[in-house]
Amino acid sequence: MAGLRHYVNHPEALPRYVAGSHPDWNDRDDHCYSFLFRVAIAQELLPDRQARALMAKIRPGEPDSFRRALFPAGYTRLPLQVRGDRVQIPSGAIPAGQLVSLDGGAHVMVSTGRLLPGGRHEVFSFKGGGPETPVWGDSVGLDDHPRLHVLALEDELEALLRDDQPLDEVVIAVGPSALTPAD
Repeated sequence: MAGLRHYVNHPEALPRYVAGSHPDWNDRDDHCYSFLFRVAIAQELLPDRQARALMAKIRPGEPDSFRRALFPAGYTRLPLQVRGDRVQIPSGAIPAGQLVSLDGGAHVMVSTGRLLPGGRHEVFSFKGGGPETPVWGDSVGLDDHPRLHVLALEDELEALLRDDQPLDEVVIAVGPSALTPAD
């Protein structure tokens, strides 16, 4: 998905979904993967009909259905190491444009392809609140202006630790997505 950085600096340009009927695509219910569907449709990477078919395959509360639908070519599960309040993902850079999914569909991001200092993995993350807001858990506070953030994948995981969320069962799935064409 090209041009995601534009939405970081210009949140007013976030694509709004105006067709279709899936409840996850209502403008008032923005969340991480509905945003990615909107971008894919706006960039003509995915026709509306195909987007609806993919969404129909995703069953709420079933992470495997999310991964099957959005990673049709399969995915890689990244290892995760926790040392105190710091998280490390011992892998190289995640290719730009690849989908990064935490625990099925609980939170989905897009890799920028960059490694930050300390080997941290830069991602685009769409959510409400500030970059420090955990992506799920009791202290999540969504605001009226969800936005696209650029941050480290490890930041998201460390925010979960601060929210007392255990990371021992978190699956980090990475791979080419059904929302982007293969290179």
